[in-house]
Amino acid sequence: MNHETTVSLQREPAPRRSILLASFGVTFASMIAIVTVLVFSGTSANASTYALTSSGVTWNAASWTCTAGAPGATSCGAYPGSSGTAGDIANINSSGGTVTVNSVIPSAVTLNLNCTSCTLNISSGTLGLTGSSTMTGSTPTLLISGGTLNLVNAVDTLQVPFGATLSFTSGTLGGPGAVNIDGALNWSNGTMSGGGNTTLGSGGTATLAGGTTILSSRTFDNNGAVNFTSVGQFQINNATFNNNSTGVFNAQNVASICWCSGAAGTFNNAGLFKKTGGASPTSFVGNVVLNNTGTVDAQVGTIQIQSGTSTGTFKTTTGTAIEFIGGTQTLNAGASLTGTGTFSIAGANVLSNGITTTGTTLSFTSGTFDVGSNVSFVSYSQSGGTLSGAGTVTVTGSASWSGGTMAGDTSPGTATIGDFIVPAGVTLSIPSGNVYLDGRKLTNQGLVNASGTLSLYHVAVFDNQAGATYDLKND
Repeated sequence: MNHETTVSLQREPAPRRSILLASFGVTFASMIAIVTVLVFSGTSANASTYALTSSGVTWNAASWTCTAGAPGATSCGAYPGSSGTAGDIANINSSGGTVTVNSVIPSAVTLNLNCTSCTLNISSGTLGLTGSSTMTGSTPTLLISGGTLNLVNAVDTLQVPFGATLSFTSGTLGGPGAVNIDGALNWSNGTMSGGGNTTLGSGGTATLAGGTTILSSRTFDNNGAVNFTSVGQFQINNATFNNNSTGVFNAQNVASICWCSGAAGTFNNAGLFKKTGGASPTSFVGNVVLNNTGTVDAQVGTIQIQSGTSTGTFKTTTGTAIEFIGGTQTLNAGASLTGTGTFSIAGANVLSNGITTTGTTLSFTSGTFDVGSNVSFVSYSQSGGTLSGAGTVTVTGSASWSGGTMAGDTSPGTATIGDFIVPAGVTLSIPSGNVYLDGRKLTNQGLVNASGTLSLYHVAVFDNQAGATYDLKND
């Protein structure tokens, strides 16, 4: 039978800086070849002493090992000596008992904790880690519930191995060092910051659930599986989230991925970003940048996108949509729009430089669609905005143009720029209102039904070819 291991660490009176660490049972174990120093700090990692208080034991020496035996053991004995030298080592091994310590820890200590089904809860103050720290034992959990876990130096690391869990409900994970997760990350609130890296390994899993999770001035590399189930926001503020080639980011909600403060945030997708839950949109908002070299797949509902540069695949299915809603999204050669759902331009500036389309429906309500190379759509609907660029747009199914402008050379030039082709067997409807052909060519090989008003400006050309019909239905 497994028993919970708890080490309670409480605040000493001033003037010592202290932290409150409740439910202490997670394993921090150092690589023996590299001295691992865990610095328990108040406001400075260089302070001379730090207090961890409860009852039973005082540590203030160079080396000490505690083994808690049967369940219920409450003391590990004295921590010998009084040197307080940087590089001191304190080892705690527990098989399920309750261990309490009363301790003054020097400014740099190697702390090895090995336990079974236990939790280290950082509820206030700062736990600073230096060297190479890890968690061992059976299903240990490190919980940040209001305090700060700080990787002090850029070379410092915390390893969360398979079977271990980093749980984050409030507070801060910070510092320039790295957190490597091959186990599980459960993140419901709190901020990852400090300029370092958090890496989810290929076998790791992360769940972003609950409230607001913030990535600030830090890089998150996902090589595993992230499940975004939150009803709040995932904020990327002056930070970068890399969904690498083996990474899967699964949005199962209607929440947003937001740049909400500070400098712009970036989401680089080289793997798979998919929406599998929530009928309402999952949105990149606040002009957070999405650069897609992998696949963005709307399997359910709508994915809303703003700025970025992409050479990857955007995929929809019947009843789903991908919407470009703001900023500038550049679709370079290699980018593709595929699937039987809808692609919508609603306020964005979309630059198309060599995209391919397969079975694609485009709905264009506002913004700009700049076509730098030829592109075709099964269905095309424009109710606002401006179609521009030197490329040719061909519609193979049905087309509707109820508002907005198809533009080419809008100066007093001598030649049109760009073309919009209505092939034989295809109907373009101009159902009502005013539409404008400005410096562009419209080639009709099929049928144009015009109940609205088509106005031509500058060097615009309407080419009604042999066998085609222009049916003017208004007065």
